[in-house]
Amino acid sequence: MQTFPCICVTLLCIAAVNAHPKANKKGPHLEWYENGVFYQIYPRSFKDSNGDGIGDIRGIIQELDYLKELGVDGAWISPIFKSPMVDFGYDIEDFYDVDPMFGTMADLEELFREAEKRNIKIILDFVPNHSSDKCEWFKKSVKREGKYTDYYVWAAGKNNNTEPPNNWVSIFYGSAWTFNEERNQWYYHAFAKEQPDLNFRNTEMLKEMKEILLFWLKKGASGFRIDALNFIFEYEDLRDEPLTGITNDPKMFQYTTQEYTTNLNENFEVAYKFRNIFDEYNNDHPKEELVLLGEAYAQENDYAKYFGDGKGRMGLHVPFNFILITEMDKDSSAQFVKTLIDDRIKLIPDGHRPNWQVGNHDRSRIGSRYCERRIDGFNALIMTLPGIAVTYYGEEIGMVDNRNISFGQTVDPQAKGLDPTSNWLERSRDPQRTPMQWDSTKFAGFMPENATAMPWLPIHRDYKDLNVAQQRNNPRSTLNFYKRLVQLRKENAFTYGSFRSTVLNENVFAYVREFEGSDTYWVLINFGNRVEKIDMTQSNLDASLLQEFEVAAVSSDSCHEQGAKLKASAVILGKYDAIILKNA
Repeated sequence: MQTFPCICVTLLCIAAVNAHPKANKKGPHLEWYENGVFYQIYPRSFKDSNGDGIGDIRGIIQELDYLKELGVDGAWISPIFKSPMVDFGYDIEDFYDVDPMFGTMADLEELFREAEKRNIKIILDFVPNHSSDKCEWFKKSVKREGKYTDYYVWAAGKNNNTEPPNNWVSIFYGSAWTFNEERNQWYYHAFAKEQPDLNFRNTEMLKEMKEILLFWLKKGASGFRIDALNFIFEYEDLRDEPLTGITNDPKMFQYTTQEYTTNLNENFEVAYKFRNIFDEYNNDHPKEELVLLGEAYAQENDYAKYFGDGKGRMGLHVPFNFILITEMDKDSSAQFVKTLIDDRIKLIPDGHRPNWQVGNHDRSRIGSRYCERRIDGFNALIMTLPGIAVTYYGEEIGMVDNRNISFGQTVDPQAKGLDPTSNWLERSRDPQRTPMQWDSTKFAGFMPENATAMPWLPIHRDYKDLNVAQQRNNPRSTLNFYKRLVQLRKENAFTYGSFRSTVLNENVFAYVREFEGSDTYWVLINFGNRVEKIDMTQSNLDASLLQEFEVAAVSSDSCHEQGAKLKASAVILGKYDAIILKNA
């Protein structure tokens, strides 16, 4: 990894073992996902098996052993359903079929079987908010055919139907309404105009969603990640939204507050209905271990509602927690991070587990947001906090955004419709979606070397030095440190243990993970750009009796060596170190 002069993360995990062997107390029963590691695969970019430049299902099958090597429990796969690919699979034409670009139904069924052999659960991306305008449902809705008439959100426009019904704005720039001449009405689309929003107030459409879920569960899926859950409902009276004052451009998504188009209470009701479908299916198939994840960008006071209503109705097993993405920046202080994490843990209802992630297909990669030297530290953070960890493909080797993509090469609909003289690159999601870097051969091992096609997005120029093969052979790599972290979270203290945090000085955030009868672990993170010397015997983290530690594992650029001895009274936190210690 390259060195950059920026504020970075230092992390130490310190395990104290008593002089006498401990009786290993058995922890409470946990479902497989409750301490699980989920790995997000963006299929277009993961592995191309046939050389057409686009990743596919058979490519994922080829790399299942890699997922097993990482130690992940579940693989969440972004959409592979039949689609015109306006938004790269998030505009679904047929919810019951696989897009030929990715393979066949037989390929997907083989993926389910092969993953099961390796004890890896396959989680499909479920997109209930909208379909493609090429979907048969939409075509029939345009013609007002039977039950499909109100499958979508239709409305008359203002000024004799010549203007949109209101001021609602699309995420992808411009009005969220498009006029359909044949039906002589406007249809609503929170995203691209080719992605008309489905009408969840229509009971027949909701029944259709149930059939889709059951169809794929019967095929072998172990669960779903629900996309854009906070966009499901809008105010039925279609009132104008208040303005934010952030921008004067009425076409920018930030122009309005979105308070009438996102995070409505009805969205939580839909989550409960989806969970009920799951539970009914699970009752009939008790041997299947299912999980329901959800993209839940929500206000702090609403987040807990996605778990359930507190009165017995259950919601998502794992409503994604984005605070490490949306609330932090490279200058966040130790105290800020402590408060952020502690407050989020307090929000989690009893009987549920928090989850942590620092990247996904819509957000810039760790190394590009915070600096490359912080990648190991952030990976360690999400792996040692209590609960569930989610990793975006490539973060385990420290991939960074490819900011060398030109406007002419841009394919993301969120950016390509913008003025090329604007800051379009800041809006583009292409840089974090570039092909996985497997090795230093042609095409980074993403596709066969003899392929005549080009990758769908340019491969990052650093692939010859930053790839899986190179890091597998380097014991001091980000990849090998990541695998060690996955192993460590199986320890009782991380699986079942309590969590207590503190700030040791202005730069160092620390927490302790304890479980009776098992080793205790301390985590120290240095958010400053200077070396820190910590006397752990004087800390308030129950370490006063410790004398010496042995370095059990080191990050890719640590100044320490594995097996070295460190005094508990003088633990040196290098500017960017990430190390694991145990008692000597």
